[in-house]
Amino acid sequence: GHGCRRVWEHPLARSPEVQARIDALTAERDALVIRIGVADETPDSADARFEAVESELADLADDYGYEPEEKARAGLFVVLSAYGEPRIERGFVRPEDEPAPEDEGDEGADDGAAGEADDLTSDGGDPGDDGADDLPDTEEEPAGDPRAPLPARLVADLTAHKTAALRDLVGQSPDMALIALTHGLVLQAFGYRFPLASCLDLQIQSRDLRGDGDGIEAGRAGQALAERHAGWARQLPAEASEVWAFVLGLDHDSRMSLLAHCVSLSVNGVHGVERKPAAWLHAERLAGALDLDMRDYWSPTAERYLGRVTKARVLAAVEEAVSPEAAGRLTGLKKDALVDAAQPSLVEARWLPRLLRTERSEAGAAEAARCDEGAPARGTPDADAPCEGEPVGGDGEDGAADLAAE
Repeated sequence: GHGCRRVWEHPLARSPEVQARIDALTAERDALVIRIGVADETPDSADARFEAVESELADLADDYGYEPEEKARAGLFVVLSAYGEPRIERGFVRPEDEPAPEDEGDEGADDGAAGEADDLTSDGGDPGDDGADDLPDTEEEPAGDPRAPLPARLVADLTAHKTAALRDLVGQSPDMALIALTHGLVLQAFGYRFPLASCLDLQIQSRDLRGDGDGIEAGRAGQALAERHAGWARQLPAEASEVWAFVLGLDHDSRMSLLAHCVSLSVNGVHGVERKPAAWLHAERLAGALDLDMRDYWSPTAERYLGRVTKARVLAAVEEAVSPEAAGRLTGLKKDALVDAAQPSLVEARWLPRLLRTERSEAGAAEAARCDEGAPARGTPDADAPCEGEPVGGDGEDGAADLAAE
């Protein structure tokens, strides 16, 4: 990667005049709502004024952008798509251009907890020695300074007990566990300067799919991911120390949506140089659980597939998607002509290579038939035998390996 942190657009501060105008318009709109709601007949002038107020309020909505100091510090990348189309991505800050820590304050300054923890152990000497442990047992221990730092070993001991208690309570509170998980993932997924400003030992990685798939960013999934990420980035606070309060203040549905987005960025089902058959198998199971239909995201075009495989595979696809007779009529064509002739029918048939197919529809149909016929449901003692047509031995790694070998 480029190693740069990204700064996202955020709502810019409004001037007092603009805020006063928004307040006045909001009050007028509320009054119009009451007036229109109680009137037997609403005058045309009231309706027209209501629309005008709504329109002006929309124009005065949050203005997103960058602060002057952010513009001075950050740069942009001009990226060429697989089709040679330029795309500008703004807000990237190189490590050497990051402001010094003292310029922006400690990440935990708002809470005061980090500073307090430092005060407990930093006395300018040995962090594990406050002078008391080395005194002979026969001597009277001096009273000492009550403000002196605690020994590091004692600090670790006390906080270990506190951590154990926190683990116990988090384990009893699924809602708070989700909040803490979301907070920790947000810090990493959105590139905060202090991604470790969470007490959870979490680490997620997000593989850059653009290095493996041409045109990823221009496809349906790539565009949806980029729009979703930018939408959340606009709402998130600028400082890592403020993220906890933001996540805590979200309603349940919004928080779950943010969590789902962060988790989605770590999904990696790419069959690369490194063999990960167990992970590939899990990706297939995840696709099945989500009922993924790649026909909604991908088409068998020359650029995506047909121009990159052998003639035999193109003919096999036509035979499967259209008919053996149609494939026979194309047998004598040269590669380019074959691809041009095969593409329209394969796109229309929404044909998919095996690697892109999801097996859930077959398994789901078998399970539905099991229930319809009164067979024991999954999870009961009598449901050990698979349904007819249901794959056997699916818990191993052979299925994923077979897909990778195609």
